[in-house]
Amino acid sequence: MNFGKYEFAPVVQKKLTDLLSYGRMPHSVLISGGDGRLREETAEYISAYAVCTAEDRPCFNCRACHKATERIHPDIEFVKGDPDSKKQIYSKKVLDELTEGMAVRPNEAERRVYVFLDADEKLPAVSQNALLKTLEEPSADILFILTCKNPSFLLETVLSRCAELALPVTSDFSAEAVALAEELALAVTDINEYKLMTVAYKLTDKTIASQALSALRELMGDCLLTAVGGTPKNPLSAKLVRRLTREKLLGLISTLDSALKKLESNVNMNLLSVWLCTEFRRIIWQK
Repeated sequence: MNFGKYEFAPVVQKKLTDLLSYGRMPHSVLISGGDGRLREETAEYISAYAVCTAEDRPCFNCRACHKATERIHPDIEFVKGDPDSKKQIYSKKVLDELTEGMAVRPNEAERRVYVFLDADEKLPAVSQNALLKTLEEPSADILFILTCKNPSFLLETVLSRCAELALPVTSDFSAEAVALAEELALAVTDINEYKLMTVAYKLTDKTIASQALSALRELMGDCLLTAVGGTPKNPLSAKLVRRLTREKLLGLISTLDSALKKLESNVNMNLLSVWLCTEFRRIIWQK
């Protein structure tokens, strides 16, 4: 396959070749992992493949490829979020408007391409359900591309209808932060409450704490993916998920989101540690 200006790592090139070779084209693709820029470039590449007019796609020489890479192709839409939403989410209103336009045949290419960037953050459950109706009865001339960092935040029904292209995960966390996150995860599931308090009180430095709690949130997300039948990225997830229900995982993730917001303010680290211990134990011991 031709990769043109896209300097993908060999592992990404192989994944794309496996997904798109022999002229196969799924009706919906989920690009997960990696970083935001890599996910977006991968979505752009697949879009060019979808509209290319050459026999060996993508050629990056035809007019369709040039339009695709310049993002001016009339049949490729990088969907914009709701302007009335602070986070520019893909609201049900946005989905309803898109659905109306899907009845129109492509202008130039064989298919229309709709790209939803950061679907795990910007595509709420109500919108996923609205999109699901189209995913369940896909039209041959429509391709959906969704990108997300963590697929565990998407509905199982949506995941089951997408061909996933999992990119190598890039971590900005230090080794110290990752080790602390895994230590916290094991302490959360330990019956000895004192162990959790001991580990939580290691969160003294704000920078390390922010990385450790972010890494712990990713680990809990991986556990959630494992709980719904996905393949864990971290071997520890398989161990943790035996003790954590889906509801408890969602509670832990919500608590970590709140903790990370508290870290953005002038929070007292000792008080944050106590609060975390209290919330974690409440979630773990609830029936």
